[in-house]
Amino acid sequence: MSQSSEVDLKAKVAEFTRLYVNEKTGIVKADLTSENPPKLSVWVSDWGAMQKVPDFNNYEGIALTWGFHIPEEMPFVGGGIFVNADEPGPPIRRNHADSCKCAKCQAANQALEKAKAYLAVDKYGMAGRYTLKAIALLEVIRPLNKDMADAYHQMCDILSLKPARKKGERRQLDLEAIAWYEKAITVLEGIGNVRELRGNLTNLGSFYYRIGDYQTALIRELRGLDMERTSAGEKSVSPWNHVAGCYLALGRLDEAEATIRDGFGHCGDSTPMSGYLWNTLANITQARAEQYRKRAEVLVPPNSCSIA
Repeated sequence: MSQSSEVDLKAKVAEFTRLYVNEKTGIVKADLTSENPPKLSVWVSDWGAMQKVPDFNNYEGIALTWGFHIPEEMPFVGGGIFVNADEPGPPIRRNHADSCKCAKCQAANQALEKAKAYLAVDKYGMAGRYTLKAIALLEVIRPLNKDMADAYHQMCDILSLKPARKKGERRQLDLEAIAWYEKAITVLEGIGNVRELRGNLTNLGSFYYRIGDYQTALIRELRGLDMERTSAGEKSVSPWNHVAGCYLALGRLDEAEATIRDGFGHCGDSTPMSGYLWNTLANITQARAEQYRKRAEVLVPPNSCSIA
């Protein structure tokens, strides 16, 4: 493929993404396949999503492949159109739908339910075993799906709640939990689930904070805060509070206080939830007082009265 043709295809992908990849259509991702020549690969969240794109003719020359479960009896041809024909279509990337009744989907769903039941009674070993079984199945049949993100997240919960049996095991369990949570975040990004991604980034930051990795925690928390700040509707104080806490732990007091003030601006300063912001501001003020005291002790002459 010539360089100009590839640029033209990428431009069409960008146009398709701008017009149709959003929550309203249910189309969650568009990209080029690795085939030669490449084709436009489109991932959708449900069967009806394809009907919300008014005219595929604008993308003539790019075969559309769909990322949801396509029934075997429904042949596929290029251009995003399903017809009753014997002629096979191009290779299809399958991502089974939530309502799929195939044996593998049923096995994955049953494994998840068993894992949740064991987790509810604090049987972490059995919960982990069934969650890993569900994950192995989902990674094949529904890799870009909220169930996949939930399974990864559930594995994180199991490890984070599991009691440590020996010294040093708590940190190792937390590190493993974080690795599973990062996988959940990747899936949420892949399916464009902004609503859940926002809160989960804030929660992921808390895990990094718990193991003392304040810098990585801050990076995750800032992403969550940026999404919360631009979201519609009532705001949660948690992202502002978490970011300020990270700045405080890093000794960046000016940025910590500025974050709290910004939180007051978005969430108000006299609501019940704003109490968390006020509490963090008190901690910031206390940290400033400690800095002032240390400075004073350095400056006081040795033979003068001590500072109480």
